[in-house]
Amino acid sequence: MKSIVLFLFWPDAVWRHLRARPQPVGRLLLAIALPFALGIGVAVQLGLTVFNAHWSPQWGYNPQPLYGDATAPLAAILSLAAPFALAAVFTWMAPSCGVRAGFRLCANLAVYGMLPFWLSSLGLFFMADIVLCLAAAAWSCVLFVRGARVLLQMTLDDSAQFVMGAIMAMGGLFSVLGLGLGSLLA
Repeated sequence: MKSIVLFLFWPDAVWRHLRARPQPVGRLLLAIALPFALGIGVAVQLGLTVFNAHWSPQWGYNPQPLYGDATAPLAAILSLAAPFALAAVFTWMAPSCGVRAGFRLCANLAVYGMLPFWLSSLGLFFMADIVLCLAAAAWSCVLFVRGARVLLQMTLDDSAQFVMGAIMAMGGLFSVLGLGLGSLLA
């Protein structure tokens, strides 16, 4: 928890620390990603069943979840899988920027870069939190660029292009995944 709080206020110092001593992937999974994923799943379920159940299409929100009863568990699973899928994309794309990076460094970049988005997603029980999630996603992108400069020792231009390419690849991956899940659950 200490590293998360430090990261929110001094991300560059934490990036430098992680460059010297990257966290093991198992610790990233169990100590950071899993608790946030479970919290996001609970927040989505509370939002769907308790706090936002009274909304109707006339207020601009359809309370029927896209994936029915599987919506909250899917949100939790995707929240857990997203940073590790992003780490795999980072690892795959790093050589195109002239960097040799292992999965462990890329997993540290992905997990710690996701923290603002995960923190804002814990408020998804309240519908208006979606606006905060969008701002947090933008801040996560900035942190990915800054982190790639330190962890992967890239130039600013290379890190920005690297992150943009990885996010576009993730968008394609999750679009295909969403189409597949939609066809299975429909």
